Amino acid sequence: MFSLYCEQTLWTLEPILMLLKLLMGGSGDTPFALFTGPIHLFPCHNFVQNITNLVPGVVLMLFLGILGGLNAELQYKVGVSIDGLQYSWIWFLENFKESSDHSMRLVSIYCWRLSSTPVTSTMGEVAIMHSEPLQFECNDIKHMTENEVYAPESNAEDLHTEESSQSTDHKNINNLPEKGYMEYGCQHYRRRCRIRAPCCNEIFDCRHCHNEAKNDINIDQKHRHDIPRHQVRQVICSLCGTEQEVQQNCINCGVCMGKYFCGTCKLFDDDISKQQYHCSACGICRTGGSENFFHCIKCGCCYSTLLKNSHPCVEGAMHHDCPVCFEYLFESRNDITVMPCGHTIHKSCLNEMREHFQYACPLCSKSVCDMSKVWEKFDLEIAATPMPEPYQNKMVWILCNDCGKTNHVQFHFVAQKCPNCKSYNTRQT
Repeated sequence: MFSLYCEQTLWTLEPILMLLKLLMGGSGDTPFALFTGPIHLFPCHNFVQNITNLVPGVVLMLFLGILGGLNAELQYKVGVSIDGLQYSWIWFLENFKESSDHSMRLVSIYCWRLSSTPVTSTMGEVAIMHSEPLQFECNDIKHMTENEVYAPESNAEDLHTEESSQSTDHKNINNLPEKGYMEYGCQHYRRRCRIRAPCCNEIFDCRHCHNEAKNDINIDQKHRHDIPRHQVRQVICSLCGTEQEVQQNCINCGVCMGKYFCGTCKLFDDDISKQQYHCSACGICRTGGSENFFHCIKCGCCYSTLLKNSHPCVEGAMHHDCPVCFEYLFESRNDITVMPCGHTIHKSCLNEMREHFQYACPLCSKSVCDMSKVWEKFDLEIAATPMPEPYQNKMVWILCNDCGKTNHVQFHFVAQKCPNCKSYNTRQT
């Protein structure tokens, strides 16, 4: 209590220090005129006389400061204040609000800070608002700046701290859905949830993880199966572990479980650089951007817009396995290409075929690329290799794999050329 009392009393030192500037000279009204009459201060060579003139005022300020400190302490500790002391500072305002001395007007205003009890004066010149930091409005006092009448520094610091805390909280709320972005998932998807498989009631990171685990070579063939993706009903948040119905945001922690979300396919993915989109005709989600693909009704799948008017349609072209690796192409995550014959194959599988000098479709044997340069070399090779006499007039029937025509041509052990399309991609019938 003694420390608080001293703190309240020492507040009077500030206006006293402001009064000491008068010791350097000047004249005018002072807050001591009521007791001593007008005091005329002299230049600094009359320093002793100036101190003599100011002593009564300094004593008065100390005395009223002590009373103000006691009154504030009573109000702070027990909620009781002395009305006489509460309004004792009004005298300063009434007597010096018209003063020509700038420092005297500042002293009369500063005196209100010494009283911690909220007061609303009936004079209308001073208003102290309850439940707010002390604020002063002096309508009749001119030439006052905002920096000269200020609230305690501690209040400003508290206000700044509160605003910073609110700003941090607001920022945290806004960033909550982004928590854990690209930090969770599996080798197939970056996502912040796992799924409960409706077929076996087990939890997996994604449907591909389920299918790989349940179709492993070590699993009994009777128990191998794929997950019905559209029947997934429950997901588990990777951050808080809450199991819930399929939805994009967690009902418990509010985190976004996938930047891309499809409620039909039950697909979550944070890596939106894939440009995922849902094709209602295919009934599944695909990657690459909807503006770059079109759905072919006859083929039953989405193709690049570059093939819109040039691809040969094959019924259900994507609804079969890759002819090389035997993965189901319609739901494959790997790149798929359409060969000139209209059949589909993994792009990586096609490249592997070319590395082994296989240039025909594994399904229909048509050439998968332009072979005209190769056929020219065949012409040179056949011309340089005459057939033995017993085979010079031998004729055979051939079927061209490229144009589908059958012809009766001369036999040669290198190859038989189709007279229709000039292709050597033929076979004997």
